[in-house]
Amino acid sequence: ELLTVDAQANSQLAMTTFQAMDHSAVNFSTRNCTLSQDAKINWYLGLFGSMLSRYRTNYYLDGVGAYAEDAEIVFGDKEQSFDLSANLIHKKQATEGKVVQRSVLRNKSKSLFKGMIKILEGASQSRSFLSGRSILLDKDAKSDAIPGLEILTNDVKATHSASVAQVDEEQIFYLGCRCLDRAEAERIIVEGFLEPMSRTMSYQVRAWIAYLIESKWAGRDLVLKSDESLRAIVEVEEVRYKESDQIETHYKYR
Repeated sequence: ELLTVDAQANSQLAMTTFQAMDHSAVNFSTRNCTLSQDAKINWYLGLFGSMLSRYRTNYYLDGVGAYAEDAEIVFGDKEQSFDLSANLIHKKQATEGKVVQRSVLRNKSKSLFKGMIKILEGASQSRSFLSGRSILLDKDAKSDAIPGLEILTNDVKATHSASVAQVDEEQIFYLGCRCLDRAEAERIIVEGFLEPMSRTMSYQVRAWIAYLIESKWAGRDLVLKSDESLRAIVEVEEVRYKESDQIETHYKYR
């Protein structure tokens, strides 16, 4: 897959990509996005299927006030392998970029996340954030995160972070004291780990992600279709979505 996006001045684009291929598949994707003045791109990526996935994403912030946000969720099991790369290249003043990636890995699955923030000369007053975090549910699961910075001007804000950790046994013990078995406890921990990623998503996107994660937990085939399970999740997420709006409005105008 090769995708090129040219976001012209003052345009807005929101895209969601779910990859739920058969475990025998191999998936390669390259995405190049160029943003002009005050253009805005929000991209949500969910990777759940295929034996090998390799994604390369480049955001070229080429106009004053351009904004790019990229949220990536990976859920791997068995012997799946995910190789992700995301780069933010700031070329003009007052641009903003944000890439947040989170991986949940079971069995012998593995992930690699590489990212680079590059702020060129002439791109002062820009802000950029890059984060890669992974949680390992089994001892044979592996993950690496390699973020980087290259700053060629002054008056900017740029931050990167990375973390890889096994599931917290103290949290498992605490939830076990609440009569949850280990599998149920791990699901709750994973939901909490991914929840911050979903705050800016629509309830429909959150529902699809929850549906695919539930399918992975249950060992079902990954099929993007509407069924009773999905409809139930959509109803729950729609209520949560409306409740969030009400809370934000309450605190905004009180």
